[in-house]
Amino acid sequence: MPAKKRQPARAIAVTRDSIAERAYLKWQARGCPESDGLQDWFAAQSELELERTKHAPRAEKTALG
Repeated sequence: MPAKKRQPARAIAVTRDSIAERAYLKWQARGCPESDGLQDWFAAQSELELERTKHAPRAEKTALG
């Protein structure tokens, strides 16, 4: 059986929409407390950025430093 070609990893885009969606889910998980939402926004943004760098292609990781 021939070996399968590996598909290059795709970088995960961190967009305002993806941050907003993750932040909303985090807010819901915390019981929808009254707040300005910044705690959830920054936590979501950090998580998504970390995920993006973990899944970035090797060449992109090198370029990022």
